[in-house]
Amino acid sequence: GGEAPTDPNSPYTAGATVTVLNAGSLAKTGHTFTGWNTAADGTGTSYAPGETFSMPEVNVTLYAQWVANSYTVAFDSNGGAAPEPASKPATFGQPYGALAATSRNGYLFQGWFTAAEGGAQVTEATVVSTAEDHTLYAHWEPTPYQSWSDSVAWNPGDDTAPTGDPDGDGLANLIEYAFNLSPVESNAGVAVTTVSTRTVEVEGQTRTRATLTFTPRNTNGLRFIVESTSDLTAEWTQTDVTDQVQANVPFTFTDTVDLTGSGAKRFLRLRVVETP
Repeated sequence: GGEAPTDPNSPYTAGATVTVLNAGSLAKTGHTFTGWNTAADGTGTSYAPGETFSMPEVNVTLYAQWVANSYTVAFDSNGGAAPEPASKPATFGQPYGALAATSRNGYLFQGWFTAAEGGAQVTEATVVSTAEDHTLYAHWEPTPYQSWSDSVAWNPGDDTAPTGDPDGDGLANLIEYAFNLSPVESNAGVAVTTVSTRTVEVEGQTRTRATLTFTPRNTNGLRFIVESTSDLTAEWTQTDVTDQVQANVPFTFTDTVDLTGSGAKRFLRLRVVETP
């Protein structure tokens, strides 16, 4: 923007001394004036304001040269953990590049935005168009568990984390969410899973077929993993059945094993975790 300066001594005769003027009222958003050049792309001869040169026998045009400004971009986690890094430099007209990392318990990160609420999303590829130091704000979306937790009438001091058990019934809050139970009123004695066994013949061999059945009420944001072992001191085998589980539909996991040996046992259990 603005206007290029006008040399009051122009035109010049060949051999006359020309004094290069300053930028006048010229301005370019997000840029700083660095001088003049005989080529628009800066590949010619450069002159700073106040320099002189001898007028050649042809007309001379000088082109303004600019350098993009660098601005400080601060990151506001908007309720999340301290961002890393807390700020970074960004060059006007260039992509932002790598942005800060942050996290927030119970919430899913939605990205960085130009306002704490609303605003435009900024990604690594977004070109810097703000010609001043500025702040980007993290936006969050509550996880399904967090949305449920926000609707619960917790008692003061209750542990509202997914692993908490404020009613002391032995069922973690995440289990209470999955099976639509109250996390503040004891559900002691409520069986969220049932296990049964029966003897079957498999290819002429006697085997025990153990089943674990459960009916979740909420499945959003959850993974369902059936774990099995024949020795409580050994590592449990995990089977992720999430893709097969539906809300309000009974699901049965079947485990067929050889329990004919002396003292042979089989243990099944259900583990519920939040999706990453």
